[in-house]
Amino acid sequence: LWDDGAVKNQLLNHVGYMGGVIALGGGAVLDPENVAHLQTLGKLIYLQTGAQTLKRRLMLADLPAFLEGIDFDEAYAARIKVYESISAHRLDLDCLDLSSAVAALCSIILLEEHADGV
Repeated sequence: LWDDGAVKNQLLNHVGYMGGVIALGGGAVLDPENVAHLQTLGKLIYLQTGAQTLKRRLMLADLPAFLEGIDFDEAYAARIKVYESISAHRLDLDCLDLSSAVAALCSIILLEEHADGV
């Protein structure tokens, strides 16, 4: 879906409402235009995880079609550089269970709202 530039732009232009959460796949932020647009919509939070954790999670389910024939380690190494360069809050999920991750995410959001005077 994200490979179709027209669809991507149309989606990104229609999600700029207040109070929303946009959950993106890893490839969405590889396009600098997407990142620039998303930063105009609100705060970005990078849900960070290490290579081994991500690989383990991917192996639990059927691989997405875009990963077939791709070397995971090479793709991770290339993408992590892009992810780490984006100005965003970071939440390391490697050591958190689901309820702890949700609590940490809520804390980040509340702190941002407080800092913005909301």
